[in-house]
Amino acid sequence: MGRARWLLTAFVSILAISACTSDTPAENRPAPTVAPIVDSSPYVCTFVPEQALRSVLKLDGRPLTVRSTGDRESGQCRVPVEYPHIMYVAWQQERDGWTKEDIDFALKGKKNVYARAGGRALPLELGDGMAARISSGLPGQPYEITAKFRCGKKDRLLTFSFGEFVAGRDAIQDMMEFMRVAQTRYAAVNECDLEV
Repeated sequence: MGRARWLLTAFVSILAISACTSDTPAENRPAPTVAPIVDSSPYVCTFVPEQALRSVLKLDGRPLTVRSTGDRESGQCRVPVEYPHIMYVAWQQERDGWTKEDIDFALKGKKNVYARAGGRALPLELGDGMAARISSGLPGQPYEITAKFRCGKKDRLLTFSFGEFVAGRDAIQDMMEFMRVAQTRYAAVNECDLEV
């Protein structure tokens, strides 16, 4: 009886060990390929490289419908036009009727929400802001990033909301890269120099 119990225990242990192993050791398995965010035309909503957006949000090849409102100083853009949106962009700049204090107040509100969601502060070269995954955000757009930066001696505010990212990607880091591209595009479109 003792020998039978020992054999059964040994057999179960061998099965458990073999179930947890594979022919390829973990350190030899190739990591999934994660393509970087690359700044290339064409752009969606003026600021976002379409090819990069398609790859990180795993969009198919059909044309994207876009609706933009506003002007170069203040506006918003949604993709697609119909709900739910996979991306939302809003931009604002210091001007008559929208002061530096207004921008600071809007940024403070966003940062409070992002901090409660465990958000990450932006690197200094992107200005003042944060990025986070917000479960209480817009349905279908849980990822948000907001940055206040200076261009042409004026404060500017850019906010992005995104749908779900492809598995295996660092959505927060991807949003920061999108912000980096967007600020460069913003400076080109608005003919202003970025200031650090």
